[in-house]
Amino acid sequence: MYRNFGNLFWMIGGIFLTLTHAVPLWAGEASETAVPDQTAAPDQTAAPDLTERAEYLGIPLQERYPDGEFAYARNVWTMQAYAGKVYLGAGAYDNSPPAANAGPVPIFAFDPEKGVFEHEWTVPDEQIGVYRVFSDGQLYAPGIDPREGWELGNFYRKQKNGEWEKVRTFPNGIHNLDMAEFQGKIFCGCYGIGISDDWGKTMVLREAGGYRIHSFFQFPTALLASSELYFQKSKYTDGPAALLYRYVPEKNDFEAAPQDVSELLPDTPIGFTPTEDVPLTVYLIGTTPFKDRVLYRTRRYLSKAAAQYRMKPFGAYSAEVKDGKIHAVRLALPENIFVMDFTTWRTEDGTEKCAVLFCEGIAPLKQTPAETEAPKDQPRRIVRNHVWESSDGVNFVPLFSFEAETFARSFAHLNGWFYFG
Repeated sequence: MYRNFGNLFWMIGGIFLTLTHAVPLWAGEASETAVPDQTAAPDQTAAPDLTERAEYLGIPLQERYPDGEFAYARNVWTMQAYAGKVYLGAGAYDNSPPAANAGPVPIFAFDPEKGVFEHEWTVPDEQIGVYRVFSDGQLYAPGIDPREGWELGNFYRKQKNGEWEKVRTFPNGIHNLDMAEFQGKIFCGCYGIGISDDWGKTMVLREAGGYRIHSFFQFPTALLASSELYFQKSKYTDGPAALLYRYVPEKNDFEAAPQDVSELLPDTPIGFTPTEDVPLTVYLIGTTPFKDRVLYRTRRYLSKAAAQYRMKPFGAYSAEVKDGKIHAVRLALPENIFVMDFTTWRTEDGTEKCAVLFCEGIAPLKQTPAETEAPKDQPRRIVRNHVWESSDGVNFVPLFSFEAETFARSFAHLNGWFYFG
């Protein structure tokens, strides 16, 4: 069985490269009519290695973020295929180095037809970390850290006429980390949840416990908001708990819907026993709706006391909703890999596909673009990046892999092309 990969783009801190190949998806001799044994466990060595077909195309964010500390803000945290282009999200909103409070942030889009990066707008924000496309056909970006007063929060929207606009109606929404759409309303997440039934012209605030909302789980039949997962008793919980909030349409409000941590992170060994003195907090991020499921990954925050333990990466998860509760499975991926992103697309015949991006060989959250700029006489670390695909959001098989001098944080698919950031 053969796949025509067309063109693949890889981007390192803003650098694209292209690969073109038509290769067998499974190892061994293959023919156009051969049907692989899909009951066997996925073998990552069977995926084609496309490393040799790399070509760098440029660094669109280099002028805004020169070499040095602020090279960190070139990191492409998110990519979104939209209206024939691939949109990049960069910047850094942390108050601490590297690249503390790196706004305003330019929004670049790669136009495959022209083969150029286009600077479309500059947002009055420190970072663009998420893009969403809603049923109105417009592109949305939550305002993670607006460079304005704290009384209102922002989101940014590319309108159908091609113009970008700032929408500033989210009460107390200083850190709008994610957005969702459900039953004709849009939602913003911060310390509480903003709800709008007129596409952001007005917005009401629901406290939802007053905790910071990191992501939304947007299912066809339910919407849940996710805060922190605590593995020990904390000032917020009496014991291990996942702080979730379920939207109740009849009340136009959210109600607490806590679940056991193990239900959100099944089959996931911790490696030590978290306590109040040695705490572990996890955020569920990268939520990606696919058919009737949501894919997601994790971000862990370890105390200094917990950092002494060599914890394995947690992996990636796929969830469905039943009776208002999240039921998750851990994806069957290789061990000791770092899951970076998900993407979805439709094939020419309308088939829905999704893919997961992961890498091996490094601890990616500790590496910045500046750290990859080693002296020429010193060998550089080589990272292998993998892409696995799925048609159901649960069972993934290897698609391809490639090596590079750093890891890919994000990726997108557009018209048969893959783009990596």
